[in-house]
Amino acid sequence: MKMFNWKRDIYSLVILLIGTIAVLWNYPELPAKLPIHWNLHGEVDNYMNKPLGAFLGLIIGLAIYIGFYVLASIDPLKENYQRFNKIYKLIRDIMITFFVVINSIPVLVTLGYIENVNKTIFILMSLLMIIFGNYTPTFKRNWSLGIKTPWTLANEEVWNRTHRFGGKLFMVAGIVSLIGTLLTSNAYYLGISVAIAASGSVVYSYWSYKKIT
Repeated sequence: MKMFNWKRDIYSLVILLIGTIAVLWNYPELPAKLPIHWNLHGEVDNYMNKPLGAFLGLIIGLAIYIGFYVLASIDPLKENYQRFNKIYKLIRDIMITFFVVINSIPVLVTLGYIENVNKTIFILMSLLMIIFGNYTPTFKRNWSLGIKTPWTLANEEVWNRTHRFGGKLFMVAGIVSLIGTLLTSNAYYLGISVAIAASGSVVYSYWSYKKIT
């Protein structure tokens, strides 16, 4: 896969830049320690020093940007990336956007713009699951992105079947989680939905492999 394409990389770079500018703009107003974790009751249970806490999500976003290139370059199935290059980079862009938004949450909480942190995070994660499920059937066999089990990696037909099935599962799970979160702000909807979608995809990949082989 081509290492750098300005047209396809500009979005990731711009969103990281915007996130950085936003943090720097509000940096003087932030306290010495920022909240970075909330328990199931929405209470802060962990803090981080401002220099790292204010930029943690942006650092993760940058790591994703670099990591997607590195993983594609060392993948034993790297020739397959050309078959879904646009989708691969779209997923990268979505994940970077997600972490840039997540990075803003401690800042917005500290400045008093967000009250129900758990609900905000669960909604974002539910939407991410729906988006992931929508694009999952388009993933080609690789070692870095998708539903990777011994059976999907061993057989391309199993990979394709599992990702069609798993994509539907994750979309339904995301919708259920989103509705549950909007109604109750309860983390169990998200946790159970992810567990069912993930375990169901693994079981299906094994069943599909046995059926084909």
